[in-house]
Amino acid sequence: MMSCSAESLLHGEPMLGTATQVSSYLLVEHNGPWPRDAIAEAPMSPRVRTWLQEYSGTVLLIRRPDRPVGEVHAFDVHPDRIRAAKASTLDDLVDLPPTAWEHYLGSLYLVCTHGKRDACCAQFGRGVADSLSDRHPVETWEASHLGGHRFAANVLVLPDGLLYGRVRPDDVAAAVAGERPELVRGRCWIAAADQVREALGANEEVTVENAPFTPGRVSCRDTEPSEINILELRDRGIRR
Repeated sequence: MMSCSAESLLHGEPMLGTATQVSSYLLVEHNGPWPRDAIAEAPMSPRVRTWLQEYSGTVLLIRRPDRPVGEVHAFDVHPDRIRAAKASTLDDLVDLPPTAWEHYLGSLYLVCTHGKRDACCAQFGRGVADSLSDRHPVETWEASHLGGHRFAANVLVLPDGLLYGRVRPDDVAAAVAGERPELVRGRCWIAAADQVREALGANEEVTVENAPFTPGRVSCRDTEPSEINILELRDRGIRR
């Protein structure tokens, strides 16, 4: 496995507008292992796999940093609410329709630690997950691939939908408290251009366009640089 450092990737690349837009999340506890394609290849029954693959939104596997053995947790997350369920096994969850799950009133903090997808997520993410779990043990989960491993460690706050990148253990508490706006990648519920406008307070008339960025390695596994585009404001019409 290739070693990863903060200097080895595109850590000068602007992050705004890089959160993948999703409609909803289904989070299902699975202690691993997580292969590269976690949903298609992780050990589970065919019945559970079919259930996950038929979900209309985005599915993530989650686990506690200490991976305790016990009831299996699941969350159905939409922009305006979270529903939660617990069951004895993954297969038992299939028989519980999300519409009947209980309302969850708190926040969830997801830290990508999907090392089989990209080594940086494990290297940077696990320390962040441990640090965040020390402060928020009930709300914190490791998660499978959130997208944008070049920005590891990535932290997603739900149901707000704010995704943070380049988070380190010492600044994760401030980041999820909204005190580190420079670490915001965007809000996952809205399109990339709207993520930029929202973060910068720009009105809808402001044009947001793709612009070239210096090529570089975007993954710990990369041996050659990749072409990268960023989103750029063409007009700074700031809403007052």
